[in-house]
Amino acid sequence: MDMSQYRDLFLTETREHINNLNKLVVILEQEPDNRETIDALFREAHSIKGMAATMGFDQTARLSHHLEDMLDGFRSTGKVPSSSVDYLLTGIDLLDGLLDDLQSNQPERSVDAFMSEIPQE
Repeated sequence: MDMSQYRDLFLTETREHINNLNKLVVILEQEPDNRETIDALFREAHSIKGMAATMGFDQTARLSHHLEDMLDGFRSTGKVPSSSVDYLLTGIDLLDGLLDDLQSNQPERSVDAFMSEIPQE
């Protein structure tokens, strides 16, 4: 199936999810044990992962899956360690950069270096 017809919709919706992620992390910085915020962050990452995988954007799907897994762990503990907040913000910035790559019809940059630097809790 030709997914190119959905490209603009993907870019627009993913940008909205990234904006929501940024807003939610600001809340999380003030309330690191706010379960609703942690759950909302997880859902945003999950949505990006599914859409990116469907569109065949592998690096975006890998990164959002990585963030989703990390957030799922925080859902089970009910708290995000402060050392992980900066990591989340860096990951969101990288997602934004991947979206910029796609928007300018460039290949997605690699996410390997970021994913190898998981914060110690």
